[in-house]
Amino acid sequence: MPSQYPDWFERLKNATDPGVDSIQAGIEQRKTDTQVAKLRCTNCGKEEHGRKPLQSCSQCRSVRYCDRNCQVVHYRASHKVDCAAFKVPPLCRAFSVDVRPHGIYPEHPIFAQGHARNGVGAWVSIAGQVDARLSHLPGDSIPSDIDDMTPENTLNALPGTSGDLLGLVILVQNRQNPKTPIKVVVHAADILAVTTPRGSDILSQGRKPGEKISTIEDPDTGRSLGVLSAKYVITHINGREIKNAEKKHPFIVDPKTCSVSLGPGDYAIFHVDYRVGGPRVERDYQALERLSYFEIPYSDGDGVKCKFQTKMDTRILSAILERRERTWPLLVYKLCPGISE
Repeated sequence: MPSQYPDWFERLKNATDPGVDSIQAGIEQRKTDTQVAKLRCTNCGKEEHGRKPLQSCSQCRSVRYCDRNCQVVHYRASHKVDCAAFKVPPLCRAFSVDVRPHGIYPEHPIFAQGHARNGVGAWVSIAGQVDARLSHLPGDSIPSDIDDMTPENTLNALPGTSGDLLGLVILVQNRQNPKTPIKVVVHAADILAVTTPRGSDILSQGRKPGEKISTIEDPDTGRSLGVLSAKYVITHINGREIKNAEKKHPFIVDPKTCSVSLGPGDYAIFHVDYRVGGPRVERDYQALERLSYFEIPYSDGDGVKCKFQTKMDTRILSAILERRERTWPLLVYKLCPGISE
């Protein structure tokens, strides 16, 4: 029976099927790893063989305990400080920060993190193409209707062609004390990417007419630019994937601005795209090294507008930049965390 698809599409599909199968296998393995982590006590390492996950810390959701005694011992030993310092994000397979066996980088390396004094914090990771090139369009580049597909728009969505959008994954969590339940509202539409003074001119070259950008004058470092996102979307709330049709989720305050209400322990994951590409910036690490911090806006329990900064952590970025002349490290820290030297 003849295929309903064009020959070029069949050839493309046959060439990419092995890679897709490998990625799918990795996704299934991450699901298993996350489930195992939820059944293992953080303090003593004992595994619960039932299907029900162990009890977690209600503020951070990043640790699990088999009983009250292990929780108290671990809290006094280190978790009291680690939890308040937002040392690690909540345990969630959609934002995995663990390095797989024989790997070098985690699936979601943390390039920026920070928190406010009142217990709201965030982590920033990468979400782009597998070869680190900037994307052409925010979100899906291939039409959902197969009849609308052409070789041009399909190839433009593949690795190897540079765009101007830096795709990031941002996880924001409310870690306020559960005994005083205060909800905060996070406004994803207003998350600002702030350049370094030296990177401001370079990252502004790809800006299109009408896109908002602000100038930030710092007496110590000089002039920087604040870049608003070109597109933003909520992908997960408390580890559960949010579909496009779920705009009436009880946590979503305003679907247009991706404003989410978070109680103590709650967290949301956003996919945010920034237009920072240009003649001298074609890959995501070239954009990241010219960013200084991200400004996360939110409203507290009284409706007062607040904000905090997640400053760039250059340790992982520096390791990647040292090897940037070779292609495989870029794949390692993207979708192939199991590849090693």
